[in-house]
Amino acid sequence: MTTSDDQQLIPMPPPQLAELNYFRGTWAAEGIFHATPFTPQKSIRMHIEADLVYRGSWIQFNTAELADGDNPNPLRR
Repeated sequence: MTTSDDQQLIPMPPPQLAELNYFRGTWAAEGIFHATPFTPQKSIRMHIEADLVYRGSWIQFNTAELADGDNPNPLRR
């Protein structure tokens, strides 16, 4: 859709997405990464961030394991 001056109309996100606001924020988490056939069990500490992206039409989570003695090569996403 375009307007008369060729500006693209941006649809508003559906109101149901407001129900996901509970997940928005920043957290610190600790836990156990359980053993797999490829990795041993290890304790992990993580930093997690979640916020709206794409003009409020999507919620995106970013996680990063924090390095420590039990986890010298942390995963980041």
